[in-house]
Amino acid sequence: MSENNAIVNSVIDIIQSTGDHERKEKQVVNSVSRILSNDSDAKITPNDAQRIYTAWADSYDKDHGDKVYFYKTPIRAAKHFAELFIEAERAAVKVLDIAAGTGAVGLELQRLGLTDIDAVDANQAMLDVAKSKNVYNRLICDFLGPNTLDIKDDAYDGAVATACFYRTHVHEDCFPELIRVIKPGGLLLMQIRGDALEEMVGFKEAMKQLENDQKWTLVKEEYFPNWFSDKAIEGFRVVYRIN
Repeated sequence: MSENNAIVNSVIDIIQSTGDHERKEKQVVNSVSRILSNDSDAKITPNDAQRIYTAWADSYDKDHGDKVYFYKTPIRAAKHFAELFIEAERAAVKVLDIAAGTGAVGLELQRLGLTDIDAVDANQAMLDVAKSKNVYNRLICDFLGPNTLDIKDDAYDGAVATACFYRTHVHEDCFPELIRVIKPGGLLLMQIRGDALEEMVGFKEAMKQLENDQKWTLVKEEYFPNWFSDKAIEGFRVVYRIN
């Protein structure tokens, strides 16, 4: 068995373990999250990450909702994205939920009045869970990168992406595709772990270059505390208007 397979299998064992739930959640925080974000010595590939998410899909919401690992980041992303639009007009806004996973962001967007939502994610098992929430019109299973998605040009008034930008996940090479599918004048909100932002060589530079090239215009950017409720990990939030 290769070293990667052994690491992935050990992570899957943690995810699928039963018994002491609090102990499991601490392992998720201390082991699984570090490996998925590549914050460890393990050299996990995007395909390895997808194997882990497939195994995790059925318990993902519970593991992210209980007290040890209470995960506010999707709720924050949805809240800040919704606030970019007048409340009375939100139902008419067509939104793409990027790396939608099991639908946490979409569910919160719906609660806030944004009801015309499509989802894209690389993992079908996660999208199957998202589908059960009856939030999305379309669920598109594809990896977001330089490849062309099955989406028309200028299809969305806005898009939101949170917790998907890691070395083992989505990279800055997806930016041109996001610009293609969002209408001119549309808004893109991205939330990124602060440590991941620093580790992803070229990410900040790519954002700035597209700004210099007048492909998008910076609306706001800010750091915020507590990516996890019990962790001192910063998050970074940025909003662009597509030109």
